[in-house]
Amino acid sequence: MEKDKKTIRSWLMAVRQGQAGIDADERNERLAARLLSLECLQRAAQVVAYMPIRGEADPRPAIQALWANGAEVLLPRCRPGEAGRMDLGACTCYDELVKGSYGILEPRADVCRPLSSLQPDVVLVPGVGFTPKGKRLGFGGGYYDRLLENPVFSNSLFVGLAYDFQVVEDVPSESWDIVMHMIVTDERTIEVHPC
Repeated sequence: MEKDKKTIRSWLMAVRQGQAGIDADERNERLAARLLSLECLQRAAQVVAYMPIRGEADPRPAIQALWANGAEVLLPRCRPGEAGRMDLGACTCYDELVKGSYGILEPRADVCRPLSSLQPDVVLVPGVGFTPKGKRLGFGGGYYDRLLENPVFSNSLFVGLAYDFQVVEDVPSESWDIVMHMIVTDERTIEVHPC
């Protein structure tokens, strides 16, 4: 099964990284517009987002809008020395981010809070691929699966962000894989498990 995941992951990442810059910019503009039109995001008080890497769908326009609307934006920070584990930090601007693990912009350690103190309304989740049934294929480290299994996310809406070509018919999955409630792409919004 892992071989199948690796094959699908490699193919999708090659397609994603092969898109021209102008194509990615146009796709990200359409994705941001679709994302910001969601009522669940417009009324959210606390949102988990991410800083994109390696050609991921870019949530930064949505983050800017969330900051402007007064929502609290939480961004992941890899735990030093604990592979596969992340904390969340509340950031109000890009100045509160530093380059961390894997070269990803992360919240400074001093803005991170215990997960138990959080109640995210919406979680924007990156992925290499998604299915119309909400399955997600990540980079393979299990970071998001471990994070989102925490009880503080029991009432959160999980929204996978991707370019439309990243939505595939099926991906192999494991019992611990977290399923998305919704997938938002540059072309469509797929409601999988409405909350």
